[in-house]
Amino acid sequence: MNDPAIGGVVHFKDMMDHHGLTDAELVEQMHNASLSPALFNHEAHLRLGWLMVRMHGAGPAEELLCQLIQNYARAIGEAEMFDRALTISATRVITLCMARSRSSDFTTFMAEFPALKNDFRSLLLACNERG
Repeated sequence: MNDPAIGGVVHFKDMMDHHGLTDAELVEQMHNASLSPALFNHEAHLRLGWLMVRMHGAGPAEELLCQLIQNYARAIGEAEMFDRALTISATRVITLCMARSRSSDFTTFMAEFPALKNDFRSLLLACNERG
């Protein structure tokens, strides 16, 4: 019994994970800058990028993601952490992986492309070398 609604235990770590949010909740909390910074880790960035590409297409997703992350960073007092070029490059890497993906959900997508989470820097370097 792991479901807290039926007597399961909620672990602190479980509450600090973006997977506890629906896609709509994640996007909404980014829009209104109410997302806890503790939840916005690398994988949450990837998920937000994946959602923006799915919802809006590759080109529009780049600008929307930049706006979302820049506004969020400003709202939480971390404006200097936003990197437009990195966000655009990351969105393009996500888009390339999505074009090769057979998944329809983010968890399966991450399982198909573990390097997105585990070796993202190498993916960015490889894509930038190709031009």
